[in-house]
Amino acid sequence: MKNHNEDEWLNRFKKDMEKLEDVYEPVVPERYQLLNTLNEFKAQRKRAFIRELIMFLVTAFVILTSYIVFTFKMPPVFLWVQGCAFVFIPIMLIAESKRKKRGNGVENNGF
Repeated sequence: MKNHNEDEWLNRFKKDMEKLEDVYEPVVPERYQLLNTLNEFKAQRKRAFIRELIMFLVTAFVILTSYIVFTFKMPPVFLWVQGCAFVFIPIMLIAESKRKKRGNGVENNGF
């Protein structure tokens, strides 16, 4: 009797486990879906690289301009640069925070 109950319980357990496995079988993506995702990631990474390169060049240009202004002692130019920075830096920070909130960065690639 004990053996029969254990066998019955084991059979029900196996059937229940098979049902769970059938329900939660993962979907394997097709090759074209993987390639599409990879191409999207590469395109996002390329846009991010270009954006970072532009920011680097702008920063380098600002540093070079500041060095020239200090070297030739041109206070009016320095004041204009400071005024422009006072206006444009908050605008750039707000735009960057909005871009991050939208999730257009490479970090958010769906994986």
